Amino acid sequence: MDAWLKRWVLFGVLISFSGVCAAEAVWPALLLASRLTTGWAITIGLVVEFLAVWKVFGIPWRRAVTVDAAMNAASTILGALVIPFVGLSAHMFIVAAGATLEPLLWGIPILLAVSLYAAVEWVVLVKGFHYRAGRRTFLFLAAANSISVALALLSVHS
Repeated sequence: MDAWLKRWVLFGVLISFSGVCAAEAVWPALLLASRLTTGWAITIGLVVEFLAVWKVFGIPWRRAVTVDAAMNAASTILGALVIPFVGLSAHMFIVAAGATLEPLLWGIPILLAVSLYAAVEWVVLVKGFHYRAGRRTFLFLAAANSISVALALLSVHS
């Protein structure tokens, strides 16, 4: 294993043991990711997206519950794995460039969370449940996801 990879692995192990409380100063994506998986954020996301799937897409309410649960399960699992590490990579790149850019360090994980969740949910809707959906559906899912991500962000700074 070369030295660069060893440093990244060691850094990943060490950061895994750090407390989330201190992550705001070091790794905003980890703090945001921990808030995205809290019970109330998931509940709000489920309700908002259930209403979207049920009313906007015209899916019967019983089927909408199943579709919504599957979409959110897939996006939450993938997001929990991807968001912290992409946020860390962005943080390392920005800091290595000699900038602090706090809004950018928070903005990247936020935009990533919204777009990743919407993309995964769109794929589940189209491929998993065989519904026809286009760009407009993706944008609507992104808008619905932005509500729960915004609330999670507010809880970080409250």
